Amino acid sequence: YAGNAGAGDPVRTGDVRDLIDTLPRDAWVHIDPARRSAGRRSPEYHDLIPGPDVLERIFARVQGGAIKLSPAVDFASLPAGHLELISHHGTVVQALLWLGPLGRSADTRTATILADTLPAWTFEARPSPIALQKGPVLQGLLTEQPVFFYELDGSLTRAGLAHAYAQCMHLTPVTVDGGYLVSEPGAPAFKEPALTSFHIQAVVPFSIARVAKALHHLPPAVPGPVEVKSRGHQQGFDTDHLQKVWSKSCPFAFTVLLFRYDEDTLAVIASRLPR
Repeated sequence: YAGNAGAGDPVRTGDVRDLIDTLPRDAWVHIDPARRSAGRRSPEYHDLIPGPDVLERIFARVQGGAIKLSPAVDFASLPAGHLELISHHGTVVQALLWLGPLGRSADTRTATILADTLPAWTFEARPSPIALQKGPVLQGLLTEQPVFFYELDGSLTRAGLAHAYAQCMHLTPVTVDGGYLVSEPGAPAFKEPALTSFHIQAVVPFSIARVAKALHHLPPAVPGPVEVKSRGHQQGFDTDHLQKVWSKSCPFAFTVLLFRYDEDTLAVIASRLPR
């Protein structure tokens, strides 16, 4: 054990289990347990070292603090506390379980987005499931008014906050995790840290030939390879292969976003917007 000591403060080392009873009652603790057990790396709470019994003793002793966890941890296995999911440059890198007064509410969760050149961005709400609208939500979107398609940051989808965020932004989820969303026709494009924005150019049922044909008929755009993104588990999808195939027939930097909706696999062809 080594405390994050201030200037001139002593640093104590030793087995954390032997130091628990010496911790001040008004202390705040941040602990980063090892996740490797029996030679393998595990995201599970019960595999942490020190384990749940030691962690519970620590936080029964002090005011509160935080436990650093894998973002893949089973949320249901955790003790009561406030869960925060943190992403860095689009990748969910860790979860934090806040305990004691710092935990605020166990009924809500927080998503935090970090970037090297921007202030930290956070969103807090109650987690809730996505209820997809039935029917062809994406049909009729290609009107004279622009429609924008969004990819949501993984901190929000992992925290179960996609539905709450979509409601705040008046966006419609089109995937079960809320990772893809669409705007209302004519609504302005959002420049939000949580959103990667695309301007929809075409929507077609997925097949390699259909997408290639749709790409061929789009007006010229910025030169570059076709980007392919896929949401969810798509059987037999090889996005690297599809990117090579479609880039050979289309010299422009469109993005093809593939996902399941209402029993169909759809392809949204879009132009990526600058952040």
